[in-house]
Amino acid sequence: MVEHMNPNLLLSRLFDEAVNQGRIELIGKLYASSFIDHSPGPGQLPGPAGIIQVVNQYRDAIPDLKVKVEDIIVSGNRIATRETWHGTHMGEIAGIPATKKQFTATRMHIFRIEDGLIVEEWSAGSIIDLLRNAAD
Repeated sequence: MVEHMNPNLLLSRLFDEAVNQGRIELIGKLYASSFIDHSPGPGQLPGPAGIIQVVNQYRDAIPDLKVKVEDIIVSGNRIATRETWHGTHMGEIAGIPATKKQFTATRMHIFRIEDGLIVEEWSAGSIIDLLRNAAD
């Protein structure tokens, strides 16, 4: 089991507070300084700075972005999630001009936790790919 933290609270702080509410300062409290993203986006900075960069890019391009965690599975020091991401593409992101279209996307993440912090992350399901297809 994940030590020293409640997985629901950790993910609530990440998705509800940092992503949905834009409380970016929480990312530094949720991710280890040695954090590794195994599925980084184009030009993403390493470490927690990369997560801050990505969240800011999403929130700038999709101001009404809402993430809902649908499933959480905990196994040892790993947490797997399935989320629904919804919003309206209002600004340029990753070279994709605003479509002004609403979208819904499913993403999945696996987080590895040490000492109550996220130290590694893998993700599947790209919002950028969905927006690129909507722009075509």
